[in-house]
Amino acid sequence: MGLPTAWLLYPGLVLMVAVSIWDLVSPPGKGHGGANRDPSCC
Repeated sequence: MGLPTAWLLYPGLVLMVAVSIWDLVSPPGKGHGGANRDPSCC
């Protein structure tokens, strides 16, 4: 049964949702040299 790891499930889900929302909300051109500013990309 997954009861011993149940305490890890919900913080992990909250973290994933928070990171995805932050990725959508944050402006793409304002990062400190991410994939959008990488000259070797694409």
